[in-house]
Amino acid sequence: MECLANAAAIAADGVIGGLPESRRELARELLDRARLTGADAEVVAGIDTILTRCAPASSRTTVWRARTSRAVPSMLTSPRWVTVLSWLMVVTALATVLAGVAQLLTGGLVIESDDLDVTLDRMTLSGGILWLTACATVVLALPALIARRRTGAQWPLRRLRTAALIYALLGALVDFAETGFAALSNLAIGLLTLAAISHQITIRTATGSAETRSAAVRL
Repeated sequence: MECLANAAAIAADGVIGGLPESRRELARELLDRARLTGADAEVVAGIDTILTRCAPASSRTTVWRARTSRAVPSMLTSPRWVTVLSWLMVVTALATVLAGVAQLLTGGLVIESDDLDVTLDRMTLSGGILWLTACATVVLALPALIARRRTGAQWPLRRLRTAALIYALLGALVDFAETGFAALSNLAIGLLTLAAISHQITIRTATGSAETRSAAVRL
């Protein structure tokens, strides 16, 4: 039943956005496997008909993915950079969270002495957006980093990618609008982390698809 369900899911994706030939072949291999394990012949035939009618996927998508993969700097293709950059992102986001908590608790603080001059402004609207973004980044990324050491599943990487997307496209851009070019370091961290994670997800997805096809052929 699992093979039948996976084939049906591929067919559903094909109805929405078309299917590349590799995915169509994979779905049919899964249908063959389902047929051998006693799946309903009419259901198998129905899914096969849907696969036949799915439009071919645009070749531009394949070209775009290949160009994107080649555009990732070679230094970021190692899995360890996902960990390094993700922890760097979490640490900087956590610093923003702690600073925001201090602002909320004190409502603005000024300490002046002969040897010390500390000013903690009240939280502004843009500062509040940055704080919420940092909170979301920590909540998403920290558990995913911990889980990534305990499981080989893809969900920690996908959650890290979501955190990096939030960090880069929302937090860093708001920070850039507020502080100018001083925020480019945070934006760079977010974009580099996003690139490294996306590259690893692409590799794992391709590897998983190849292993599934090999298993289906063997059976």
